[in-house]
Amino acid sequence: MSKISDKARHRRFSVKKDIDLYIFFNSPLGTQYKIKVNDCSISGAQGSIEDRDEDIDFEMGDILNNSIIKFNSEEFQCGRLVVRRVGKATSNKMNIAVSSIDIRLPLDGFLSPAIERNFSDGTNALDMQLDEQKFSLADFLHASYDSNDILDRCSKFNLYFKEFEKSKKFSYFYPRDSLNSSRVKIKFNDARPSTELLMFGSNDYLGLASNPEVIEAANIANNKFGIGTGGSAQTAGNTTLHEELEEVIAKMHGKDDAIIMSSGFGVNHGIIGGLASAGDLVVADQKSHVSIQEGMGSSQASMRFFKHNNIDHLRKVLERERANHKGCLVVTEGAFSMSGNLGKIAEIVAIANEFDFRTMIDQAHCFGILGENYTGAAEHYGVSDKVDIIMGVFSKSAGTMGAYVTGSQELINWYKAYARPYLFSTSLPTGIIAATLKSIELIKRGDLQVKLADNINRFKEGLVSMGLPVDEESSTAIIPVQVGDENLMGEINDILVKNGVYAIPVGYPAVPKSTCRFRFSISAKHSSSDVDIALMVLKNALKEVNFFEKSSNG
Repeated sequence: MSKISDKARHRRFSVKKDIDLYIFFNSPLGTQYKIKVNDCSISGAQGSIEDRDEDIDFEMGDILNNSIIKFNSEEFQCGRLVVRRVGKATSNKMNIAVSSIDIRLPLDGFLSPAIERNFSDGTNALDMQLDEQKFSLADFLHASYDSNDILDRCSKFNLYFKEFEKSKKFSYFYPRDSLNSSRVKIKFNDARPSTELLMFGSNDYLGLASNPEVIEAANIANNKFGIGTGGSAQTAGNTTLHEELEEVIAKMHGKDDAIIMSSGFGVNHGIIGGLASAGDLVVADQKSHVSIQEGMGSSQASMRFFKHNNIDHLRKVLERERANHKGCLVVTEGAFSMSGNLGKIAEIVAIANEFDFRTMIDQAHCFGILGENYTGAAEHYGVSDKVDIIMGVFSKSAGTMGAYVTGSQELINWYKAYARPYLFSTSLPTGIIAATLKSIELIKRGDLQVKLADNINRFKEGLVSMGLPVDEESSTAIIPVQVGDENLMGEINDILVKNGVYAIPVGYPAVPKSTCRFRFSISAKHSSSDVDIALMVLKNALKEVNFFEKSSNG
């Protein structure tokens, strides 16, 4: 494990464009060189040695003596330097990074007029930073820390996060201050004014979050029951509305019963962790949502994964592992959140008897969209009756919040006793329950799904006309546009936002770095012109960063 503290560095500041700042030094063999400095910190600098046709006579780790910083005919003695990095940039230019040994470079003194920062604004040259280009969120989970203070890792992470927030890749946590619709006003975290953007990053696939009938249903319930429920379902938190929604969900899926929980994450964590135990085996698609993986980890069962949508590999895992365990649960998703493609549900249930396992499907992103009764992918493939455990959420297509699990009466009774997120969480507010009941009523009409399908097809056709790949088999509202380079993704994201379009940039560790992408979420709320504008802005952004040329070259 790497130590994050070893990789932290003092804050760097760029040299002003109209300033020529040089460091002169002698190599160990006595040769004189000068570095044209691009940026510097109190502990070092980086830049280039220009007009150098012959080989240099120093290397990384060498001590450079008698170094002097010069600009505007003034100079400052900075003693010895050590070479940290050296490499040829062009035929006559050498990139170099050096660290000071004897003194700290005087950023807030002699060098202050030369750098792009006024220290009177509170910036401290002693501040540490971590280069967001060289780190990801995953680095801080898997790193080792040498401090005895458990919160020290938070300080290290904050160095990175402050830099990440300023990057063009960052497009998260921005609050909106207007109605949840196809156009929303976003309040940025920096100095930019609030801006109205076309929203292509919301999971409100059917536009029901702002539906007047849904809002009215919530208000009526709030007036009757109050805002909060005051307890979990088994204590004071159960109401006639909660039981009505559970009955509706079970009937829609053709199951005996259902229970409702506060979140999809809680459902997956609770129903896997609350069912599987020591000696059991849980096998999941490797691209399953993190809540599924967390649920697997919270149980004492053996965890295995099969390659994404690869039934042959699932068979191999089961052939190798099934006989060594008691109970077995195989888990996949109806629609995968980062790609929008459908899980191989029919193929999985087809081998359930052969390998003696039970099945669980996460239908978070397809409930309300797919199937004759709009219950999801299991119904879409005609295998709902063969799936043992079905979960779904209300926070996507229903436009509200919360989640459910449905199955046999025995299964639901078990979860009422052993699903901890259900037992130890306050039940959903009745306003949310009433709104969800109204949303389901509107979902059953089917007209919103027709509009959504039109928008999905329109967006896909636009991508195809640009020469971009699409998944023709998927009919979900999630459409990825793969970029493959996180820096390029940041440039594209910056252009999209500046031109009024918000889509979610997805980078590592959510997806591999080579498959970083934009996740466009299509809604029935979008008009045809909304879709066309988003496509036009995306096409112009891709052209501006030469995406098509780069893709064809490599």
